Amino acid sequence: MCVVWDCVALPFYELEAGLFYLALSAVTCPSILFLVFVSPCLDLLVPRFIIDTIFVTGAIVSLISLLLCRFCDPGYIKQVDKKEPSKEMENPPKYQVKVNGVSVDISYCAYCHHYRPPRAFHCHDCQRLLFILDLSFFFSLTAIIGVWVNNCIGQRNYNYFVLLLTASTFMPSYTIAVCGWQIVHVWTNAATTPIRTVFSQCPFCCLFIFPAAVLLCLVGPFMCFHFYLMATAQTSHEEMRGLYKSRGNPWAKGLFYNCFTSICPPTYDISPSLQSVSIPTQSM
Repeated sequence: MCVVWDCVALPFYELEAGLFYLALSAVTCPSILFLVFVSPCLDLLVPRFIIDTIFVTGAIVSLISLLLCRFCDPGYIKQVDKKEPSKEMENPPKYQVKVNGVSVDISYCAYCHHYRPPRAFHCHDCQRLLFILDLSFFFSLTAIIGVWVNNCIGQRNYNYFVLLLTASTFMPSYTIAVCGWQIVHVWTNAATTPIRTVFSQCPFCCLFIFPAAVLLCLVGPFMCFHFYLMATAQTSHEEMRGLYKSRGNPWAKGLFYNCFTSICPPTYDISPSLQSVSIPTQSM
């Protein structure tokens, strides 16, 4: 039996967009507040326009990556010849194929009514099958960011998601560094009562540094976790289920290749099984 899949862009499943608009505001509003209130009170050795340029660049990268995560197709899979489920498929058998010498399961999707290619999972929130699903809207702790993006994270928008995490980690780190530098500068040059001098000369630096530290503690671990996933050619779904702990990872081909295919996914599908899979007649 031969089953053929075609990876195409399908209309996005429209969820509640309130969190997505809130995420846009979380990117733009702090940037505007930093430029209006924090930047004018900076008195550092570095010219202010350089500090502002770096901050604006980080904000633009965060905004663009957020929009790309939201509106790019994550890798929805559409069956070429979709048929209604038959009675004999009420308890469909599972099959295995060899990928780089490792057995990989080919299972039946009870929602889409056809066999799914390796590394494909059904998202119960958008009711679609995705290739290399990393985050659904409410799957695992890392899916919290997926909720804000209001889109699934798959093969085709994972690089934008990693870019969003990187920019979201850089922005609070940069804010803490600039505000902390200014606070130390005012503190060391204060004639009397350093604490009162700091709060009187740079109050907005003191206000910005605490929420930036909280944001860094929240987003930073996500970024490190996904850097690890890229290096090991895994998704959060596969890592949290421990699929490759007792056997080798058939998709890992070295650190450079794993990172390159995650950051720059090919226009074709990494797995040849996505286009056509010949399922053996012997079931497990």
